[in-house]
Amino acid sequence: MRRGNDTVLFSVGLIVGGLVTSAALVLLGAFAQLLPLPVRLGVVAIAAAAVAAREVGLVDFALPQNGRQVPQWMTTIAGYGALQFGFEMGTGLRTYIPTGLPHLLAITVLLIASPTAGLLAGLGFGLGRVAMLVNVTTAADPDVAYQHFSGIGRYRRAYALVTVPLVVALAVPV
Repeated sequence: MRRGNDTVLFSVGLIVGGLVTSAALVLLGAFAQLLPLPVRLGVVAIAAAAVAAREVGLVDFALPQNGRQVPQWMTTIAGYGALQFGFEMGTGLRTYIPTGLPHLLAITVLLIASPTAGLLAGLGFGLGRVAMLVNVTTAADPDVAYQHFSGIGRYRRAYALVTVPLVVALAVPV
């Protein structure tokens, strides 16, 4: 039953990590939001344009990330290792992220999101990572689930054209 418990703890870590990151961005955003709104919207618009251009292949630039391997000791400690690694992945700071969308989300939360929208964004990030985990761990054939995710790349351009504006629009205070 260790795998089941580890999956639950890993999922909790993913969600808590997303919430902690968004809470930090909301707190920092309290200072960043002292800038005039047109300046903040301009920065978000430039970031959105850059991410969209990268997602559709018009430009290529490196994204800040920490693509390290999982330390072996984490896999040997029942529960704690899964929770800690889930938390680290949930923050978005521990893993390779091939898309710029989480970075755009962070910039948007920092500069224009309300505290509620910012925290919901962190919750959504964590839950999105949990959804991928659940898809693989509950699949009748995990190899098919992995193939599904690897096949998403062919729709990357269409996906970017929909999600980039959506990420920004969902964070705009009403």
